[in-house]
Amino acid sequence: MTREEEDVYVRYALSLHQQIGRLTNALAYKRLDVAEYEKALSETRAKLAEVEKRMGEMRY
Repeated sequence: MTREEEDVYVRYALSLHQQIGRLTNALAYKRLDVAEYEKALSETRAKLAEVEKRMGEMRY
């Protein structure tokens, strides 16, 4: 993996972590109900797991 490719994955992973934070804030401030939160959180975590898997495979 080139440094540029790694940077792209790192930025994407960071944006997914930020998205999780925004979802949590929306739930805390009652802008999102629990079912919507759980669905969106599950989707975001799945994307994050895929990114982390790809980064792990590309490093070695």
